[in-house]
Amino acid sequence: MAELIIHLYTNLGDYLSFSPSSFLKNTIFYNPPKKEHNFGSWHELQDGLMENIFRRLNLIDRVRFGGVCKSWRSLVMQKHVRAAPQPPWLLLPHGRNCKSLSFFSICEGVVYDIKVAEAAKGGWCIGSSRGWLIMASGTEYEPEVFLFNPFSGVRHNLPSLTTIFPSFFDYVDAARDPQRFASFIDKIEVLSSDPSECIVAATFSRSKVLAFCKPGDKEWSVWEGINDQQRHYYLDIIFCEDTLCALVGMEEVEGGFESYTTCMKLGNREVMVKVIPHIVHVFDHAINDDFEIGDQDSGFVEEEGSKFNLVESDGELLMVVNVVDVHFTEFGESEEEDEDDEEEGWGWGPVLWEFVYYKTRTFEVFKIGTVPFTRVRSVGDKMLFVSQGESLSVSAADFKGFSGNLIYFLEHNDYSFEDFDPKVSRESGVFYLDDERIERSFPSTLPKQCRMCWLTPHPWLDEKLNV
Repeated sequence: MAELIIHLYTNLGDYLSFSPSSFLKNTIFYNPPKKEHNFGSWHELQDGLMENIFRRLNLIDRVRFGGVCKSWRSLVMQKHVRAAPQPPWLLLPHGRNCKSLSFFSICEGVVYDIKVAEAAKGGWCIGSSRGWLIMASGTEYEPEVFLFNPFSGVRHNLPSLTTIFPSFFDYVDAARDPQRFASFIDKIEVLSSDPSECIVAATFSRSKVLAFCKPGDKEWSVWEGINDQQRHYYLDIIFCEDTLCALVGMEEVEGGFESYTTCMKLGNREVMVKVIPHIVHVFDHAINDDFEIGDQDSGFVEEEGSKFNLVESDGELLMVVNVVDVHFTEFGESEEEDEDDEEEGWGWGPVLWEFVYYKTRTFEVFKIGTVPFTRVRSVGDKMLFVSQGESLSVSAADFKGFSGNLIYFLEHNDYSFEDFDPKVSRESGVFYLDDERIERSFPSTLPKQCRMCWLTPHPWLDEKLNV
């Protein structure tokens, strides 16, 4: 109304010389000028507001977010800006020389295929840690191991396995299939997702070796912290802040040792190592062989052994134990005895098996801190993800539709030294701690395929995005 009054006042002379046409045109059909609203541009939003939006985005939306413009891309690169929490992705089974890697998001129920960058072609996955895939390529004569970010395509080489001498060559000589040389690596753990701050620790199959390196080093540095005369092997390792915690399996013999922390020099860096001994009981191999298949003896061994994973959860260190049974058929005895197994006390004796299958029986969780370790019957709202790669704890309260007190587990068995592979393995799924129920709901795997593992994606590693 005020605008109309002003309009009439400024055109008073026209109205005093009244003309119907001018009156209708200028008054009855008068439309006030439209206001122009300046909303600004997206790239001009305040940094605090953009960071607030970014924190609410899942991984895929973050990658798309970084592809909009340079200013948004720079925000993705800022490592101090934390994104929304999310469960890890599951790397699905894949073969060597695959053209893409498939990841399953349990939060979205979607499979994402990511093209393998040129830097990793010909490689296959053997583990994961801190957003990096641990990849292997080459042959048993020229093995290559490297860190690889599937989102950025960045690769960082690790020293050759041949520098773990003579353990690597002993493993290749004893393995039924030398082309599966990468199974020599039991676990690789990375201190930081930032390569400039990164220290890599590794343990190896059928070996007492714990070794360290930095990306780009030419050889592994073997830690000599435990007396060679002591019967031991490494069950699992994990970095807790700046300290590597090493769970060491030992027989219950005189001369054992208590947990201790020591320091190792790695170039101009120091690595703190906390050794945590754990008594591993050697089972009497209670074989149930009440039935036969043809002319072959068949049966299974109850609770033959265990697989161990260390998980950090709310500042506490947990030991997750996967108790397994062995199903088998045997068809004779070897003429050669495995002297190493007999000496160490871990062996089965000179038995040839035609078929072997390791089946998960149950899981047990212990809190490390007191001796003996404290059995934990519930982990509250936590979801524990365990594998030969990254193992971690996530709060179910952060995700709609999820419940806690669960263990998501992946295939953890190595058939490299068995006479025959099982045709398929279904030892991946979900374990419910409240009623000890197992759901084998994840894809089946073939033993010769690459390892499945959990990956917490970090698309901004090395400040490069592949969008």
